[in-house]
Amino acid sequence: MSSVHYLDAGIYTVPDVARLVRATQAQVHGWVEGHPGSKAQPIVLGEYERLGWRATLSFKNLIEALFIRCFASAGFTIQQIRTMAEEARRFFDDPHPFARDVAFKTDGTSIFAEFWTRSALDHPQLYNLRNHNLAIYEIMQPFIREPPEYGEDGYARLWRPRREAAPHVVLNPLRAFGQPIMESSGVPVQTLLDALRAEEGNYRKVARWYEVTEDEVREAERYEKATHETVH
Repeated sequence: MSSVHYLDAGIYTVPDVARLVRATQAQVHGWVEGHPGSKAQPIVLGEYERLGWRATLSFKNLIEALFIRCFASAGFTIQQIRTMAEEARRFFDDPHPFARDVAFKTDGTSIFAEFWTRSALDHPQLYNLRNHNLAIYEIMQPFIREPPEYGEDGYARLWRPRREAAPHVVLNPLRAFGQPIMESSGVPVQTLLDALRAEEGNYRKVARWYEVTEDEVREAERYEKATHETVH
């Protein structure tokens, strides 16, 4: 298990992750804890020691869950995803490949990892995680609607989880423990929402309290609505 710290790696509970990636809590539990009854191993390797009986996840784990949710939505079974995750860890020699700056694409049958090599700088290679073969490059549409942004270390460092509804709400493991904040001010979204409820919807007063614009307060409200959409 990695020696990471909450202050620079983010901290999330299973319900947090489920809400953010639009999955059920049961699904996320299965991804991070496996299924003891069937001896199925976890797909996501947690970076933290457990806090009591609760699984606590990092920002990398959150992004991994996002990709697993997208793979499942594309029609792959959990066993297929688990097998391909194990192959991705082996191929990239990394415990968290789904949090790396690697473009994962699908043709509906397999998942491909797109990467560059020194000998092929004109276009990337595609590695088939299902049959362990390099594939002939062809354009396949990425199936993730809200991709993360990556840092210089090659790992996801910022995510706009509801980009269309709330483009200025970000998750950054270096700020506010990775919880949703307004990008420019750093004010936690939940703080604005709690104040808005306390002030019975007075956007102007809440904006003045926290020195943000009324548009930011309204965006926080849109973010909450988008985040609580029904999970399918």
